[in-house]
Amino acid sequence: MSSYTSYNGLFGAVPCPKPGIYPDMNEDEYRAWDAANYSTLKDLSGFYYCPAKAFTQKEPTSSMKLGTLFHEAMQGPIKHDMNLLPSTIGRRFGKKWEEFKALHPGNWMPQKEYDDATREIQKAEAMADAVRANPTYAGWVENSPHFEVAMVADIPVCDRFGEEHLFRCKCKADLVAGGGIIDYKSVQSSNPYDFFKDIAKWRYHVQAAFYPDIMQHALGRADECWFAFVTCESSAPHIVGLFDPKEGAASYDSAFARGRNAYQEALLRLPSLMEHGIENKYYCDTQKEPVCGVNLPSWAD
Repeated sequence: MSSYTSYNGLFGAVPCPKPGIYPDMNEDEYRAWDAANYSTLKDLSGFYYCPAKAFTQKEPTSSMKLGTLFHEAMQGPIKHDMNLLPSTIGRRFGKKWEEFKALHPGNWMPQKEYDDATREIQKAEAMADAVRANPTYAGWVENSPHFEVAMVADIPVCDRFGEEHLFRCKCKADLVAGGGIIDYKSVQSSNPYDFFKDIAKWRYHVQAAFYPDIMQHALGRADECWFAFVTCESSAPHIVGLFDPKEGAASYDSAFARGRNAYQEALLRLPSLMEHGIENKYYCDTQKEPVCGVNLPSWAD
């Protein structure tokens, strides 16, 4: 049996700690751990994949920034260091600005930028209020909830020859409560049909299997841990949705089962990447030629 407890710095510069639960973990410290994570594995799974894309840190979009504020608001009032730049200073360059900055250190914003940031904070806090007002969600979190819980586990995966391999993996749960994990999603629509499309597009089903598997192995539990998505629309009236990835389809074809297959497939690709390096191209395990053949989708005429 092969065991991968480190990846030669592929995922982070700091050796990952032993399997276990690490509450209140600093985000920068967690990111530095050299262990397989969801954000990389989701882009390494699927028929066609690009290693370079999977290991490139994405620039935060406006939607991602709102999502971060929403996560923070779920833990309590958002703390910020924004300050309104006096109109006499105007812009953040030039002699006036340099003199002002030397006397008044801090995060100073001109009026429009300050107003926009304030509106985003207010929106995130309204979203959090809507989630907390949901009675089903309130029942889920009534038993000692813990926010931002990091977890590490060695996940066993069998290759196509039946040989078992252990891969050290990490995740950071938005909320752990009642023996399960809740993940918050800021969305345009909590309509189930729309969120199902989001799951497929952003490969959330990989996360839905990966996180509870890590928790189960980290705790040494015999039974599976539960996992749920809690969505909230970014526009008023901030409609909330609750989703269980294990429900809604036959067990062998559920989002949870397909997500588990996907992340395990991605883990099995890691040894080859460690040996041969990260290539900046799309390829698949059956396509070895530099020029790819063309296959039309099944829906095409």
